[in-house]
Amino acid sequence: MSLSSISSSLGFGKDSGDEGVEPLFVGREVMLTSTKREFKATVWMSTSFPLFVEQLLPIIEILAPSNRHFETLRDFIDLKLPRGFPIKIEIPLFGVLIAKITFQNYTPQPEVDDAFFMVPEDYTPGEVKMEGAQ
Repeated sequence: MSLSSISSSLGFGKDSGDEGVEPLFVGREVMLTSTKREFKATVWMSTSFPLFVEQLLPIIEILAPSNRHFETLRDFIDLKLPRGFPIKIEIPLFGVLIAKITFQNYTPQPEVDDAFFMVPEDYTPGEVKMEGAQ
């Protein structure tokens, strides 16, 4: 007896033409469910804000795996938003709870010179000792 005939007799690899024969399940039968939720969010966009959405997305990408609400925010921002930067966003989290995200009092920082990150030539690696550490 060949492997294909054994697997066929056990219910594996059956063609769709095998009607009336129940497939064999090892363990519990797989139950799939799907949920679709729609929500209405409000966004205030500004074309004069000194940041772009592309600069905000990496931060949200980092936070999304740790919090389902940041994942919702990321999915919302991934939509094709109009031109500009979202200075205020309202997203419903639960039936009566709304998250409000506002960007305000932003001041761009001066660019840091690459020399700031250079290791000095006279640097020698050594042991780091912290006061009070045992």
